[in-house]
Amino acid sequence: MFKYAIIGSGKQGTASAYDLIKFGNAEKVLLIDNDLKAAEKSAKKLNKLTNSKVCVPLKINVKNKEELLQNLTDIDSIISGVPYYFNLELTKIAIQVGANFFDFGGNTDVVKSQLSLNNLAKENNISVVPDCGMDPGMNISFIQYLFENYDELITVKSYGAGLMQFPKAPWNYELSFHINGLTNEYYGDALFIRKGKVVEVPTLTDYEILEFPK
Repeated sequence: MFKYAIIGSGKQGTASAYDLIKFGNAEKVLLIDNDLKAAEKSAKKLNKLTNSKVCVPLKINVKNKEELLQNLTDIDSIISGVPYYFNLELTKIAIQVGANFFDFGGNTDVVKSQLSLNNLAKENNISVVPDCGMDPGMNISFIQYLFENYDELITVKSYGAGLMQFPKAPWNYELSFHINGLTNEYYGDALFIRKGKVVEVPTLTDYEILEFPK
């Protein structure tokens, strides 16, 4: 059995904890948040849903490196459910304690910095897998699956959006992660592959209008 730690008890962190309890052969799932009441609420809900006592809430500020190190020493794998700008430091902590590390990503520069730690991760016999969210993340897995199972692909179109089943004003948007992760996607330059080369394109340009049948 395995011991997990999830940093951040929001929607994605809580959903990840549920999956680990149900399907991850979990001995313990440590749910870490600076808001103890939020962590306790999620842990209570998860233990009830899974008829277990596996999920344990813990109050730690994600910026408190020493406290994280003290509480992650016996953990097998860590999932970051906090904003992307914490992920590089959390990756370093995971390497130091010898735990596998996963996050929901969302920022190319941060991910590049994480990947630069590849040799350190190998030396400590762990895996570091950033960008495990919906987009980037699950969409890339689906596209890779297509590449592996079809003889030839001419075009693959992948769309990601927070479309609500029952839209609510004013945004009509389902925000299941930190708002900074959303604004990061629409600020600065985006990376495209065009004619086999990586190019930078200003965000909110080259947009496409989609119409859905009613």
